Amino acid sequence: MWYRQNRLGYICGNYARHGNIACTNHAISEKELEQVILNDIDWMYNKISDKKFLSDVKALEKKRVHSNQKELNLIDDEINSIKVKKRRYIEMLADNLISHGEYRDILSSKEAKVNELNEKRSELKASLLENQVTKEIETFRNLMEQFSPIEELSKELLHYMVERIVISKERTIKVTYRFSIFSNYLPV
Repeated sequence: MWYRQNRLGYICGNYARHGNIACTNHAISEKELEQVILNDIDWMYNKISDKKFLSDVKALEKKRVHSNQKELNLIDDEINSIKVKKRRYIEMLADNLISHGEYRDILSSKEAKVNELNEKRSELKASLLENQVTKEIETFRNLMEQFSPIEELSKELLHYMVERIVISKERTIKVTYRFSIFSNYLPV
């Protein structure tokens, strides 16, 4: 979306760049967009105070951690399985059941698989270490304290809160916020 002063609002970015060929001339007023964002921020602020919402979010986080832990265990099992297979291939090579070329081919494919699994494993371990939900809730609370009371949408608040704004041809507004804890809960 691009701001146009003569329209006192935003027009489609594709239309602004490429004209009628790329998209239609749909637009939204600045006040309407501002009101939607302010309503969402107010809703988020109220939700952050709601004990049930916080317990639901923490339960989802707990489920995510459990799922990641389960996947981490599966990866560890698969790495151990590959190590056992590599030992068997060494024995097969010693018994002259496979050639050196076959052994190297098998070994290189297994090493690539182990490297891929180790990469996945380190990503999962990193995600288990950081407690994203608590961190995001605290960041949001600090942001609300910094900008409260929120009566109008300032440029700074907009940049802190909003990741992306998409307005469809039907003029429905979809705002993506920087705080993922609200992404599954925002009212449509």
